[in-house]
Formats: sequence, C-alpha cells, structure tokens
Amino acid sequence: MSAQLPDRIIFQNREYDIISFSPHKLFDPAPWGLEPSSPHRACLRGTLATFAVKENILHLQDLRYWTHRSPLLGLGAGKMIREEEAGECPGYLYQGINAVIPWSGQLVLGRSFFWPLLLPRGFQPAWKYKEVMQLVFEEGSLRAFGDMSKKIARVRAEVLETVAAAGF
Repeated sequence: MSAQLPDRIIFQNREYDIISFSPHKLFDPAPWGLEPSSPHRACLRGTLATFAVKENILHLQDLRYWTHRSPLLGLGAGKMIREEEAGECPGYLYQGINAVIPWSGQLVLGRSFFWPLLLPRGFQPAWKYKEVMQLVFEEGSLRAFGDMSKKIARVRAEVLETVAAAGF
C-alpha cells in the first residue's frame, strides 16, 4: 500500500493530521448515502475529511469525495463543488457541511511532520510528528485532551537510535 493521505482536524485553531483513532473511524460514508471510489493509490478509501472541534463539539467540516456514481447535490449544510478528475474518477468537494459527529473514542493528532522520515507505506505513525495531541470524545463532546509531544519525542529518539545502531 502506498502512503495514505490522512484526514485532518482543526483543534484550537490549528490544523492537524489524524494519525490514529480508536475504536473505529470517525467518518463512515455509507450512512450518508455515499459510495466512494479510490481516485489514486494515495487515497484508497475515496474520501478525505476535515473535522473541526468547535465549542468542544466534533463537527464534519468539509469532505473531498471521489465516486463513479452520481454525486449528492449537498451534504448537510455543505455546498458541492466539482473538482478536477483524478485519473478516471470524478472528485467533489463539499464545503461547510458543519455536521455534528456523535463519535466516541480517542484520537491521536499530529502536526509538523518530519519529511525525511517518510516511508511510502500506509499511514504514518505518531513518532514522525513534532507535535502530537490526544483527544477523547464521548458522543461528539470533547471530554479530555493532552499534549503528548515530549513523550513522543523520546520515542522518536529511541527509534532513530535503534535504526542508526542497526545500520538502516
């Protein structure tokens, strides 16, 4: 699998990559009536979502969506804009959806990716980011958050030391 483009989230007026989520993904296109198709190897799921935490509530802000089917004209309060085709798959951008997502679980977010550490496979792990945050949601409400950047920096140092010692 090629490196995958991450979904994003705006938290405290800063944009982060969503590195991981537990117990399940934030956005499932099926309940929205969407049938995504992969536009290229860097987005096998056929969607790229931008979420936002507004007044401690999780929202789906914008959605890029690729499909071979007829697109929906609107998504929530969002307006559809047709984008250029990626290969043979038409793409659409829904801006301003602003739908509350009643999701429960934990998110790990990353900002300031260390590009020399990129491996072109799957999603990138937390230790490859300078800033790392953890957020906990219950039914879409932010219950707790914390900065994990210092802890992750120690992990990164250990990984790089091991890689150097092994000669990779």
